[in-house]
Amino acid sequence: MSVQLDFEKDKNVPPEVRGWNWGAFFFTWIWGICNGTLISLLSLIPGVHFVMMFVLGYKGNEWAWRNKEWPSVEQFHSTQRKWAVAGIVIWLIGLVLLILIPIGLLGWGVSTEMPEIRGMISDFDPHHKYCNYALEEAERDSRCTGELGAPLSFRGRAELARDRYGHTEVSIPVRGPRGEGMLFLRTHKEGNNEAVLERAEMELQGLKRFKIETSAERQRLQAAQRRVVQLVEAARARSTFEKREPSGKEEAEEFYSEQISRLKETPELKESLGSPITSKVESAKIYAQGPMGEAEFKVLLQGRGKSAVLTIKGLRTMGRWVFAGAQAQFPDGEINFPAGES
Repeated sequence: MSVQLDFEKDKNVPPEVRGWNWGAFFFTWIWGICNGTLISLLSLIPGVHFVMMFVLGYKGNEWAWRNKEWPSVEQFHSTQRKWAVAGIVIWLIGLVLLILIPIGLLGWGVSTEMPEIRGMISDFDPHHKYCNYALEEAERDSRCTGELGAPLSFRGRAELARDRYGHTEVSIPVRGPRGEGMLFLRTHKEGNNEAVLERAEMELQGLKRFKIETSAERQRLQAAQRRVVQLVEAARARSTFEKREPSGKEEAEEFYSEQISRLKETPELKESLGSPITSKVESAKIYAQGPMGEAEFKVLLQGRGKSAVLTIKGLRTMGRWVFAGAQAQFPDGEINFPAGES
């Protein structure tokens, strides 16, 4: 069996059948199988498909007429017209998808990255004034102007990096008449959530780097030094005060002795337990540091055949222990002694 590509006009094919076949052009081997034109299978070969599209478009009508029985020319044209319409519709749909899918993916990508882009812009906005300020300070530095010249200007996009402690580092390219460099800034957020310039450096060509002494940095350094002096003085005063304070735990024991004696004489406990009332400390939690502290005592009370668990709480404030309330737990109820009763 031999396959021949006959491009000559077939005399057995009616003239009205001849012409371009869009169905064969678009569907190639699919159209060929349905129309008895097996030579269309050559379009499955890589590199041949594109050529066979035009070959089938040009010779498709003649081969389909010759390889398959057709009732009439009208029936032939009706069938080939359907193939052409289907091919054009499918190719148009594919073309639209080819355009819309990249646009949709691009739009999705932009919408996904937009919050980050907006975040970068909003993050850089408060640092823009510090970049300009540092650039002006750099122009006053002879080391910088000696390498780059003056005036200086920004020549590219700024990059930001943040850490979880509220620090932000900004790097932005700088250009002068005689060379280029890189400006680095480090800022942090204070209590009012405003960015404050912490440090500025300039890196020149040849990896020379020097610190830019800004007036704002000098003011913060002086304030930090004053703060250190204040903290040292406060620590020294606190140490002296704590040394002359009596032991907080010893005072807590005295506080307990006073409160248990007072509570055992209250009418509520005498009526519930009878008299005399004995007491035994079950547990004691005492925390004392300087003039401050907390204490909690759990006491087992015994009366005439009855018992109760008494919890006494105390607070150490301004260097002395005060009554913070007590509660007596009975099998059938409880008695509360508010903090004001002492």
